Amino acid sequence: MTYLFLPDDHAELERRMAEAHDRMRGAMSMIHETTTYSSESYHDNPAFDEQQQQAKMWHDQYQKLRRVFNDSQVVRPVGGDGVVELGSRVTFEDLDNGERDTVSIGSYLSFGADREDRVSYAAPLGALFLGASTGEVRQGRVGPHTKRVRIVGIAPEFPAGDQPA
Repeated sequence: MTYLFLPDDHAELERRMAEAHDRMRGAMSMIHETTTYSSESYHDNPAFDEQQQQAKMWHDQYQKLRRVFNDSQVVRPVGGDGVVELGSRVTFEDLDNGERDTVSIGSYLSFGADREDRVSYAAPLGALFLGASTGEVRQGRVGPHTKRVRIVGIAPEFPAGDQPA
């Protein structure tokens, strides 16, 4: 499976992978250090147990991120063709309650608390929008509900020339 990423999210994935690797190595070096505190190398040594758990947690996190990274592809949105793609800002109307909302279609993993409006293309709502055109009505499962929406507008998330490298 190929995981699609916008450039900023791919860079953040790489940073988080490096951080997990560094923390894993740090915890592993602390395992040795905890065995020098007393004559007990590992038996009844809570510090040893804690560092061992930390090393395993960071190893698992690193491996998960590495698997995604190895199968990732950076996508630079083209935009402007009137079709929802990765990196599009989509304004839609919920046909069941008349409410309008706008979301950005983001990477497989989107990072950053400042991007609460970004929805992964792999999430049910993001998948519902991909490939849609302005005026098109789409229906699909989002959580426990069937959602019916009309695409009201499509714009690039980043204006031309503003896209992160």
